Amino acid sequence: LHYFHCDKYAQRPLHICYPEVIDYTEDIPTSGRHRPLWPKYGEYTYVPVQRWLHSLEHGGVVFLYHPCAQPNQIEIFKSVAENCLWKHIISPYQKIPPNMNFAVLTWKCKLVMNNVDVSRIVHFIKTKALQGPEVTFRDGQYKIGLIKPAKIVSDNEDSVLCPSMPTISAMADDFKQKSLARRIKSLTSQSNLEKTISAFMKQFTD
Repeated sequence: LHYFHCDKYAQRPLHICYPEVIDYTEDIPTSGRHRPLWPKYGEYTYVPVQRWLHSLEHGGVVFLYHPCAQPNQIEIFKSVAENCLWKHIISPYQKIPPNMNFAVLTWKCKLVMNNVDVSRIVHFIKTKALQGPEVTFRDGQYKIGLIKPAKIVSDNEDSVLCPSMPTISAMADDFKQKSLARRIKSLTSQSNLEKTISAFMKQFTD
């Protein structure tokens, strides 16, 4: 399950200084007013909307995931971001629509999914990334909550997007296989536990 949408017109990218409040009419805006300082590229514990919108203006790609999404899916999602381009922001976000867990954003455009679809994300990035109204390849200044700074993927201008696509797909398949193996092991352990309990209880009923 997924949906893709691009706004025909962008909201004006005005810079609004703290502490003035910035309100948004959409749960996942892709343009509009924001803070003057944009985030350094990389993974965060959390980035506010008014910060990552500025990243979109500069041609960056924002990767949002719901905190309750499956951990193995989140890891695949992060791997796609890290292997596709330097100019990425990764952050948890609770306002993703119901029944959806992931959103990939560029200026005016969004791809929202319930599960990670690597090929679809890569296609979205290759067609929509680096297209903001004020593209720059300077890093940001805001770094509150930064966990892992982004690394250069192709070069410092991301001239080749998602260059390791086969590697990304292989990583996704590996995650899925490991997840399935863990699930099977869990079910097997649960079955063995039930048999043990049943045998133990039988001692008192025979």
